This record gives sequence, structure tokens and C-alpha cells, in this order.
Amino acid sequence: MQDTCEIATRFGTPVQVTFLRAALTGAEDAVEAAQEWLIADELDRLELGIRRLLPLFYRTARQSITGELRTNLQSQYLQYWAKNQTLLSRLEKVLAWFQAKGVPTLVLKGMALSLLHYDDMAVRPSSDLDILVPEEQVRDVLALLRQDGWTTDYALAGATRRSCFYRHIHAIPVTHAEYGELDLHWHVLQTATFRGADRSFWNDSVPLQVNAIATRALNPTDQLLHACVHGFAANVVAPIRWVADAITVLQTSPIDWERLLSQAKYLHVTAPLGATLSFLRSSFDAAIPASVIEELMSFPMDRSDRRYFEHLTVLHRTWREDIAYNWERHRRANRDRHPILRLASMPRDLGLFAFYRLGKQISSKLAG
Repeated sequence: MQDTCEIATRFGTPVQVTFLRAALTGAEDAVEAAQEWLIADELDRLELGIRRLLPLFYRTARQSITGELRTNLQSQYLQYWAKNQTLLSRLEKVLAWFQAKGVPTLVLKGMALSLLHYDDMAVRPSSDLDILVPEEQVRDVLALLRQDGWTTDYALAGATRRSCFYRHIHAIPVTHAEYGELDLHWHVLQTATFRGADRSFWNDSVPLQVNAIATRALNPTDQLLHACVHGFAANVVAPIRWVADAITVLQTSPIDWERLLSQAKYLHVTAPLGATLSFLRSSFDAAIPASVIEELMSFPMDRSDRRYFEHLTVLHRTWREDIAYNWERHRRANRDRHPILRLASMPRDLGLFAFYRLGKQISSKLAG
């Protein structure tokens, strides 16, 4: 595995880290530096990773911003607020649909973070909805979605009828003419898709009220784990929003550090969680116990897991890396099975290579 410091450099360029500091802390030096290169009439040309943080920067630093820049940032803030209000209304309708079908739901990512942690519908831009359903019901849910006019560009012929599909893919984007885009999850993490991986997420979830609809969300500790592990993987769009999500959860909620360690070990994500928490502590002085990071980074990890997480940090893999990565995905997805059964299922699942390619396309789509 790469050195933690080396990995951490992937999480943000100096400009991105400075902007994050300005948006999250309002530190005077960071706000001044951000304003020097934040040219008022070029906001729409900023890289997407930073552009998505503009509403948060405006809320945090608006007392220090003047002139045309303040006007333009305020406009961005209000636009994102309006978009998220529309998305919230859509979420209520989609959740009502699931409720009418008797399907339990848990809201992930943007909407849950906006309602429970940011406490502001403008500062955490979202482009779609993310909803988790129980893995034992997902086949029926997909059938119901198809019956009601939902479609997807990412389905392979007959793939969703095979049990291995649900072990190797964690979510799939679906679209409806009335409801818009929905990322349907049956696993919280792309890196933990074995059967039963999400039981503790469900068991210890917290209530979430979306207008008139009652649903669930991850508890703060699991929310932090999700943000950090999701942000670890390389992505075409600089995924720096995970930093804002993680810091905001840390600032607004108590964290059960023992649970975090236990979850990371159970789900085999100690390496990415250790690297991301180390970055947050060193770059943003986040209130994360050094002992937690030390325990995560020193937790024994076999060569297979080590290679798997190394491959996650590479945006464009060679065919050899792809084969090695796919084998590790298979191993991790079947870790609840006896090793003999795991090996025996490999030839059948390598109709799987198509699934892996599908998984790569889906992961790219869901990365934001």
C-alpha cells in the first residue's frame, strides 16, 4: 500500500485544500487567498469539484466578500437552494412510491446530509437521489420499478436475474419521466457487497423526515465512514466534496469511535478510512483521535486487500490491473462464503467480466 502521505496528496491540490479551508472554517488567510483567484465573472468555468462548494463558501465567508463577487456567489447560492428544493420535492414523491409498495428505504448522500448535518438546502448541491433498499428485496424492487416505467442504460440482458449481479454491483442508476434520476442502492459501499454487509447500517440507522414521509438515514458515525470510503477512490471529477461532507458531520454530531473502528474492520475498509481520516486531521485539524488513525493504519491487511485498494486509487488501469482488480472484487463480494464455494463460483461469475465492466460504468456514474 502507498504511504499515507502519498495517498493523501490525491485528495486535493493546494488550491482545492485552501478553498475547502475557506468554505469550512472561514479562516481569514484562506478566504483572502480564495478571493484572489475566484474571479467573479468566471464562476461557471471553475472545475466542477470547486464549483459545487461555492454555496458553502458563500455561507461561511459572505461577511468578508464584497462587490460583484458577493453578488454572483449569492446568485449561485440561491440557484442551488432552488434546485435542491425541487430535488427534495422529488425525493418525497419517490419515497411515497416506495412506501406505497411496502419497501423500506434509507436515504444516502446529499439529501440526507443536507437535512441532518448541513441544515441548509443550498450548501450541498445534489444532482440526483440516492436511496438504499434491503438487499433481500432488491430484485422485487427492480421488477416493480420496471413495471412503473423506470428504465436504465446500465442493465445487461438477464443480469438482474442472477444472484451474483447483486454481489458485485452495489447500486444502479434508473430514470423515470416524472421522477427523474434515482441511484438505487442495495449496498452502501461499493467496496463491501457481500451478503449481510449492510445489516448494521440498517439496524443502527436514524429517523429522517422528508416533508410528510418518514424514512431512515445513516447514523453520524456510519455517515462519516461512508463519506470517507466513498471519497477514497479516484474519480474524473475531483471528489473533494467528500471532505466537506466528512468535516460537516464531525462538526455537527458526536462520533462513536469504537463503532467506527468496528465497522471498518468488519467491512475490510481500514486502509481507505485510515488514509482519509489522516488527511482530514493533518489538513483541517479535524477532531479525530490520533489513536483511531493509528489503529486503522496498523490493522493487518493481506496482500489481496492491499492490491485492491491500490487499484482504487488508479483512474485508468491496465488490462493486467483490471484482471487483478476484478478477482479481488470477486473475493470480497463472496467473503461470506466458504473459500471452496468462492472458488467454485468464479467460472460462473466470469460472465462476470461483463458485470465488472458494467460496475465500472455504474461507479463512474454514481461517483458524484
